[in-house]
Amino acid sequence: MDGRKDRDIRAAARRALIGLLLCVFLFSGWKLGSMLIDYYKNDKGFSDLAEEMVSTPPPTAEPTPGAGVEETGEETEPPRERAPILVNMEALLERNGDTVAWLYCEDTPIDFAVTQSDNNSTYMGWNFDKQRSDFGWPFMDYRCRGDFSGYCSTIYGHNMQNGSVFAVLEKYQRQEFYEEHPVMWLITPGGTYKVRLMAGVFLYGVEEAYGGFGDNEEHFRSFLKDAVAASSFRSDIDPESVERVLMLSTCSNVRTDMRYAVIGAMEKIEE
Repeated sequence: MDGRKDRDIRAAARRALIGLLLCVFLFSGWKLGSMLIDYYKNDKGFSDLAEEMVSTPPPTAEPTPGAGVEETGEETEPPRERAPILVNMEALLERNGDTVAWLYCEDTPIDFAVTQSDNNSTYMGWNFDKQRSDFGWPFMDYRCRGDFSGYCSTIYGHNMQNGSVFAVLEKYQRQEFYEEHPVMWLITPGGTYKVRLMAGVFLYGVEEAYGGFGDNEEHFRSFLKDAVAASSFRSDIDPESVERVLMLSTCSNVRTDMRYAVIGAMEKIEE
């Protein structure tokens, strides 16, 4: 009799355990599904905005033999360099007046508007349309000059698990990735900048750099020199020749108390 009772208890325990495991499985599936849906909605927000606001410029005419020399024999100026995209900045500003730029890096997920508010918290939890979002939106440090005229202009973005936004930055720890993507483009209301990347570095406790250094050129020069020396990739850009930089910063998967930043020299393109 006792043996039968023990078997019944064990069977009931097994059923309870199976039921518990099934509940855990279903809950995990629900959480995973919800997360994937959220990622999809977030990515769609970025892609829809790019589709609406960005276009491809018409191709430039191919040079013909003898081009660059007028009939007088004098050389003419070669075609000016231009960004590979056209951005409807007027429409962007109308949709969100906090827009300060559009950031683009060819063949990467970096292709989105950049915002700036009067603090560094707003766009940690808002999307571009100022709706609540756990994924936030890329934004510039509120202490930096909104026209990118400071020594260092810092843009923050999440290191997303699905590889979007600024997750791609950590790939710059590999020299070959840098060599494949050495340039980014920054389109602003005041002009277009070619951003030639010069350093990728882990940062800790550099609030002055994030804030743009104010008017302290000496500290800017020292920071830039140290960043190039510690960079995870090597470029041929001399930090002494650089007047101002764009710094892209994201969370690090190596250490939770550090950030990884990619720094590039800003060169304004005459349009």
